[in-house]
Amino acid sequence: MFINSLPSDTDLHRLKDENNSSGNGEEEYWSLDELRKFPFVIHGSVDSIDRDVIYWIPIDSTLTNSKRTRLPSQKRCFQFCVENKQYENRNLIVVDTERGIVVDCFKGTCDAINNQIKLTYHLHKQEHECPVKDFVQRNIVLKMTRGMRQILSMVGRVCRIHKAKIRQQQVMKEFLGTENLDLVTDLLERMNVIHGYIEEDLTLMYHDNMKSNLKSLHFMKRVESVQAVVYSLICKQCILWEKEFRSKQLKTPLDKEGLRTWLNNHGFDDHNLFKNFRQLKKKQRTQDLPELIQQLFETKPTQTKSTELDAKTAGEEGDFLHIIKSITFQMVQTDAQLENIELYSKRMVVERDPRTRHLMYRDLDYMYENIATCFEILNEYRDSTTHKVQKNISVSIIDNSLNCFRVIDPSSNMNAFQQQCNGMLIDMKKERVICSPPLFLKTQLDNSLILQSQEHKFQAVEKLEFNSKDSLDLFFNYFDSKYPLYSIYRENNEIHILDASHGTKITDEHAEKLIVDLLETKLMQQQELRVKNMLSINEYTYTFRILPDVNQILLVGLCDLLTFRYLSPSQIQNFWKEKIGEQPSNLVLCMDVIDRVTDTTLMEELKHCTQPETSFVVYWINGQYFILNRQR
Repeated sequence: MFINSLPSDTDLHRLKDENNSSGNGEEEYWSLDELRKFPFVIHGSVDSIDRDVIYWIPIDSTLTNSKRTRLPSQKRCFQFCVENKQYENRNLIVVDTERGIVVDCFKGTCDAINNQIKLTYHLHKQEHECPVKDFVQRNIVLKMTRGMRQILSMVGRVCRIHKAKIRQQQVMKEFLGTENLDLVTDLLERMNVIHGYIEEDLTLMYHDNMKSNLKSLHFMKRVESVQAVVYSLICKQCILWEKEFRSKQLKTPLDKEGLRTWLNNHGFDDHNLFKNFRQLKKKQRTQDLPELIQQLFETKPTQTKSTELDAKTAGEEGDFLHIIKSITFQMVQTDAQLENIELYSKRMVVERDPRTRHLMYRDLDYMYENIATCFEILNEYRDSTTHKVQKNISVSIIDNSLNCFRVIDPSSNMNAFQQQCNGMLIDMKKERVICSPPLFLKTQLDNSLILQSQEHKFQAVEKLEFNSKDSLDLFFNYFDSKYPLYSIYRENNEIHILDASHGTKITDEHAEKLIVDLLETKLMQQQELRVKNMLSINEYTYTFRILPDVNQILLVGLCDLLTFRYLSPSQIQNFWKEKIGEQPSNLVLCMDVIDRVTDTTLMEELKHCTQPETSFVVYWINGQYFILNRQR
């Protein structure tokens, strides 16, 4: 089963915002019958007991109706994905059939879904062709932000139910008018109410700071909360609840008549019970009583959701084990993603770390018998992941919801996650990348390229030769204080400028004037289209440096936010000509600075390529820049 089988609160909130902003009257444009007729792919683990299905809406450049090029409304997507949930777990995506990539999705992120389909399509018997033609570069920063939030959501769910069980026990004492815990426990047991809880107080973990951090739009605060959780206790509680739940499936619970009989047999007076119930109702605490008691003593039906109903949201068969599986999956997947290794199924997680087998495959008996030790692995992943993040990454906040990620020490050997933290701007509310300045210069062919090379064994690359180190630094020295990096992004339908080198909005008035002049004056003279539409700022990140000596702007990089790939210098030149036309006199393109750009060696040969220490040669390979291992 693919872990993100249901949309998160953040997914739904984001989709609601996006649909509200797209105009009124479009919610029901797609009928459910139309959606059912779209092609689909089965995905995920080959040994999954669930049927995980992604339906895809095909689009291409010939479509003129804009309504046909995007997802239906959030309401319609949700209706479609849950209508047949007993048979299959659905998701809905949009695929650009010309490029062969996922461009929109109802649940999850486009890059993860794109690569997951590509990697797991062949594991299942399919009725339709694979819609994905190519891998895309994963955005590890976005994966990290979502992973931390999902882990905290699972932890919060367990802690809330644990707190409700403690509260329910106390309310039951007040309702019955007794301090006899054995009587309370016996009644709950006969009503088949899950009532047990571990002695350790999980509410100490789920305190006000953690709750506010989960709601917070500050990534590092979420990391602090993930670090504070004792996952062995969380999972221990889940196992005990699951055991209790399964034992109760073999018993017949009390009905209303049986409840009356039990109360009378134990000497409880109806008058006193009704009096106690009314007192609890005045305090708005009757919702903490089991549903059967509420039905028997409530004269007017209440719309308040009971604690027992709330517990049942995590009490359906297998659901407590699903929490353990989900936390384990997120922990291992996030750790692997730091190394640019992609995991999309239970089997892939277990192959990476065999210690997770019993957790991933929901082996209740094993976990119960080894409850004191088998979950320590999650605490290990907690320590490892949070340490890597806190030691190497800093995050600044822009306009409340935007998090700008930066690496603390660019001189250290960086993993794939750090390489992306050089001004990456994430909207934490919508969980979307809105700005991605150029990547650090990589020193080896990493896993993302290995995946791509399986599809394109004879890719041509571009060899970039610089005439000096100063020229090379203009592109790849991201902490050069003399030439800060500036990127443009779109937020709230307005264009903004990010100082990616410092993680703030632009403060240099001279640089801001030059960029604004380029965007609003030079370009507008050539086109009547609005700049944000002409440059497709929602789809691309443009990154500049100011050359103060000559009052010119150097276009350092251009990132395709859908594939998270960076255009090569020659691609940038062609892109600019197609989008804008004539090059403004104060704009310098990459090709104007690089001494020579040539199509060169096949990628397989590059794996064994070395170059002299004094060489100023960089290779562009399928959207990434590399300076390969040098001779020593």
